[in-house]
Amino acid sequence: MKKLILIAALVLSSCGKQAVIQHPGAVNAFDSNTYDALITVGASVLQAKELVTDSFPQYKDQFNKVNQAYRALEDSYRAYHIALTQGLSPDSNALAIQLTKVTTDITTLLTSLGVKK
Repeated sequence: MKKLILIAALVLSSCGKQAVIQHPGAVNAFDSNTYDALITVGASVLQAKELVTDSFPQYKDQFNKVNQAYRALEDSYRAYHIALTQGLSPDSNALAIQLTKVTTDITTLLTSLGVKK
């Protein structure tokens, strides 16, 4: 888990920089890095779901809020990516802020569940 959080932090910090490896289909480095971050955060959401379901049902409401925010982030990313592919200029700052909030929320939840950083 420590590696996942570290990877998310590194991805977020490099969003404005040239990606070393850009995913096929990505329009630019931010698009590619955001996709990486979504995968990383998604893995953390799955880990939290397993922990809440198996051992910490008292955190179900908190998990549901995080999961809902993550699903909204996925939708925002899809809309952002589609707009880029259509030659539009969507707001990358808003997407970065949303990604940072979801990353912080899942990190807080995992810390509450006893997952060490």
